[in-house]
Amino acid sequence: MYIYLKFYILILSFIYLTSCATGRYTGYSNNIIETFYTGDAGTQYFIKPINIKGEIGNYLNFDLTFRVKNEIKDSATFNFSIFTNQSITEVDSLHWASSENHFSTNQINLMFVERSKKLFKCRFTCKIPLTTIRNFFRKADFKITAFSKNSQFPFILNSASKKKISYVNYNVFNVFK
Repeated sequence: MYIYLKFYILILSFIYLTSCATGRYTGYSNNIIETFYTGDAGTQYFIKPINIKGEIGNYLNFDLTFRVKNEIKDSATFNFSIFTNQSITEVDSLHWASSENHFSTNQINLMFVERSKKLFKCRFTCKIPLTTIRNFFRKADFKITAFSKNSQFPFILNSASKKKISYVNYNVFNVFK
């Protein structure tokens, strides 16, 4: 009887441990896209930060927040941080460019500037039409350039950021018209 009890406990432990290990999905949906149902306003999407490499150790980190109900017709909040060796308190304009699309905005607001290890983290926010973002995410071959005073900071997608952007395009933007 004691042997059966040990065997029973061993089987239950095995089932419990394997169900806990395999019950968690580790795909991008948990790591990059968060959705919230907002009732009559539809669904709110939060695209978690995506990094884009710049020159000389600089990089840009951006996230998106937007709402969609049946169709894409609103704007998205585009929050971005520029990590650089100099403090940037003002971005004059932000330019997106690809082989097919161009977009610029100068309605950019500073959120904060702080030190992050050896670099400054300069955080900004702006609104961008959601259809514009969708058009850029379709190909995932764009470049973002921030202009500040007499300096420009170009950022180009790497393979990891292209993969994340393609995932967002496929799972969010391709769902709506």
